Amino acid sequence: MNLKSLLISIFAICSMGLTENASASGRDPTLQPYSHLSLWNTAIGSGAQWSYPQDADTRDLRKWQIVINAGLWSVPIYTASPTDHFVYFKDTDNLWPVPDQYLRAPSGMTVAGPVVGGDHNLTLFDASKRWVWTYSECTTTNGALASGFQCGLAQQEDVCDVGLGPYSGGGVIRSWELKAGSIKHMLRFSLNVAALRSGPTWTTGLQWPAIHEDYNGPSAYKGNLLFGSTIGIPQSVNLSSFGLSSSGLALARALQDYGAMVRDANTCCLTFYAEAAAEGMPELNDMRTDSAKLLPYLSVLRNQSPSTPNGGGVPRQPTAAAIDPRICPTP
Repeated sequence: MNLKSLLISIFAICSMGLTENASASGRDPTLQPYSHLSLWNTAIGSGAQWSYPQDADTRDLRKWQIVINAGLWSVPIYTASPTDHFVYFKDTDNLWPVPDQYLRAPSGMTVAGPVVGGDHNLTLFDASKRWVWTYSECTTTNGALASGFQCGLAQQEDVCDVGLGPYSGGGVIRSWELKAGSIKHMLRFSLNVAALRSGPTWTTGLQWPAIHEDYNGPSAYKGNLLFGSTIGIPQSVNLSSFGLSSSGLALARALQDYGAMVRDANTCCLTFYAEAAAEGMPELNDMRTDSAKLLPYLSVLRNQSPSTPNGGGVPRQPTAAAIDPRICPTP
């Protein structure tokens, strides 16, 4: 056995032990990523200040049908095993480039549909569970070295970090959360360009924590909701009066307890995102049906800032559990 083969074998054995037991003493980041201090995992606080129904951005927010994407226009999420074959990934983005590389990946891994005109997203956790790659605008390739993916946008993130990079994959509703009837993190959403408002440029004047909007945002956005805004359901709203299914109530509670951050734009609606594997689940169907009941209560968080994350004050929910220290050692 040569040195390269020996090192790969040692890495596989070590990673396998970690992968099999990663949830034994802390949170599994492949199920709920990022630090317990991340905004994604921080509950709305008692100091939250919400918009009024007559505010222009609130009116723009509430005029669109709620859609929850999963099978199409969302993201498939994969976790590699130490024995998976290496797949080649090439990133063609020049602004925030990720090095071209070989990553272990499950066989049969595919990008999000539709095949024609889709965003072709893909999220991959490595076998150690320490790193996550988010890719978009991907096509499959059959190059001279190996079959793989060529993607227009990419980001590599440390799951122990806060997950607020330009293409971060936080805020997706997972299948296990639908089954559990509980979502303990902030959601991501996109909104019709007719409702969004741009900063002076596509990288300035945005609502914290956003660091950029769509490149064509300054010309495409025509509304009043500033890109990067956090929305939610104020705590004064009694969710128990809505007659919601268990998964509909999970969505409502997530919006009341954690809120949702606008991370993208579309030309149709107000869209939340569930992972691709959730398509066809009865819980997702119930959530979709109930979502219309929540629309009249969505409001804009007015004091989202670094000094008052999610409004500041006493959080509505306890701090998320720390990630398994074998993955994210305590500083």
